[in-house]
Amino acid sequence: MAKKHNFVWLHNYFLVRSTKTKKIRINGGSALMRHLRKASPQHIGKKTWDYFRGQKKVVRKSFSHYAFRGQFTSTFFYHSRFSDCVFTDISGERYVFENCKFYNCTFENCHFEHHENQWEKLVFQRCRFKRFYIADGMQEELLFIQCRISEMTISDVNVVEKIRFKTCMIENSHFEYLLPSGKYIRPSLVFERSQVESTRFEDVDFKDSTFLDTGLFNTLFLDCKLYRKTFRLTRELNSSCQAMFDFETILKSNYISPTVLLTYFNITADYTSLKNTIINMTAEKDFFTVFISYSFKDSPFAIKLNRYLRNKGIHTFMWEKDAPGGQLLEDIMDANIGKHDKLLFIASQYSIKSRACQYELTTARKKQEKSWDAIFFPICIDDFLFKVKKNQVRPMDRVEEYWSNIEEIKRVNALDFTMFNGGKINRAAFEKAALKILDGLKKEIK
Repeated sequence: MAKKHNFVWLHNYFLVRSTKTKKIRINGGSALMRHLRKASPQHIGKKTWDYFRGQKKVVRKSFSHYAFRGQFTSTFFYHSRFSDCVFTDISGERYVFENCKFYNCTFENCHFEHHENQWEKLVFQRCRFKRFYIADGMQEELLFIQCRISEMTISDVNVVEKIRFKTCMIENSHFEYLLPSGKYIRPSLVFERSQVESTRFEDVDFKDSTFLDTGLFNTLFLDCKLYRKTFRLTRELNSSCQAMFDFETILKSNYISPTVLLTYFNITADYTSLKNTIINMTAEKDFFTVFISYSFKDSPFAIKLNRYLRNKGIHTFMWEKDAPGGQLLEDIMDANIGKHDKLLFIASQYSIKSRACQYELTTARKKQEKSWDAIFFPICIDDFLFKVKKNQVRPMDRVEEYWSNIEEIKRVNALDFTMFNGGKINRAAFEKAALKILDGLKKEIK
């Protein structure tokens, strides 16, 4: 008989008794180094100037009953331990933790958003997190044991590998935009015998991720890709689950077993019939389908735009996500430009000079000349389209073809997205500007 898994016992772990021990207050990275020079200079590492290490280096230090607050830019903790510490209103760039352990610590209002932040081989045991935000950077081999997590966001992180939540309570949190980074690096999240409530997973590839004997309550999957091994049940869950997913998740997923559909989503239909029903329901589309033409050097912008369009219900083809293996490149371009209504061209100095992008423009131009339909939908992320001259076009044997493509693009009103090219993108401003793309891609109702 299958064992039942009861989540009630989890609450007992989080009734941690308060302590009256006075905490040592540290306000920022500079204050930390001043404190260490006086109290324990042997734990200050040598200054280094490589990409990650910065100037403030703490080595093999045990922190007990500390209260950290403020900016910790260019701060590196190596083989350090933290017990009964409080981290409040923490932020910083090039904030690095490696081989560190945290016991009975509290993190509140912490914000880490920088591509040079790196957390590796960390253990958090019986810790509490509230309003904890991580974006960009690298997180590898993080273990959360018996932690209570509220309002945590892990978003658009470059590398998320071997992140494990074991017997944790997770609520009101967001895991979003976690996709493969390169050919061999996939996001890896494991939720083991935990409880997840009122949490959203958006645009997450779960190929190497697992929910093991974990309860899901009021949990939503949006534009995710689920797999046969995403959910594993070795025992019966005592509490009923209530999870939901959108149509995109069903259409993108490979297979969801009847047991998982019933246990987590309260759906009695089998996956194949459910997917076919959704395909039939969404056959009539309100938007044109889109082939996105861009240079790989503009990938960060293209990925964000693709996510936005797909979340709005627009079917897109983006090379890094959708191109199949084992086929000739030009055959893939020809077939998918032919299948999609519009070619959305992300115009930049890189895409205009790209042979692949020029091939896509030529293919779309031929399709347009044959059908008399408007195919091109350009947006600019720099001003190169309007500055380039015919005598600058290379190679010489392609000048006429490439210049015809450029002139055809110029004939169409190109939307200006130059303010979103490079650096941190203001999401609210981006989505407001992208509404013009949605308006342009709407089909006229006849």
